[in-house]
Amino acid sequence: MSIESMTNDFSPDAARRFVVLHHHQIDHPDDDGAHFDLMWEEDSTGPLTTLRCPHWPLRVGDRLVELVPHRRVYLTYEGPVSNNRGRVDRVIAGTCRLTPLTESPATFTLTLIPEPPNPATSLHITLQHLRDPTIESDTRWIVQHVEQVSQ
Repeated sequence: MSIESMTNDFSPDAARRFVVLHHHQIDHPDDDGAHFDLMWEEDSTGPLTTLRCPHWPLRVGDRLVELVPHRRVYLTYEGPVSNNRGRVDRVIAGTCRLTPLTESPATFTLTLIPEPPNPATSLHITLQHLRDPTIESDTRWIVQHVEQVSQ
């Protein structure tokens, strides 16, 4: 399921779990050795929506790539990734809410509410899908706004 199809039926009141993982020690020619994966639940049993991020925390203008959905085990897993694909370490985790900002789910705000040690600060991230009509399945997103908000 893509982010766009998920936001069509997403209830803003529904809290989902999220995690940001630092994926590093990668030995692959298409990778610079490290990136961050922002993942959240699509529902209570399915795979995790996953965006590859160049760094964390995110900044306005950052370009993210939507990856294939990842297994739920990554909500709690830290350690080596199979087939010598590096390792992942948790940076932040908690609950999140997804709020569409337009009739089309191409723009939405993702509110991340971290679990301890810092539950008093949430992060609002506004993402917009970059649409290139020449690319059939465009998976690129851009960060339009980032704001830390005290609870």
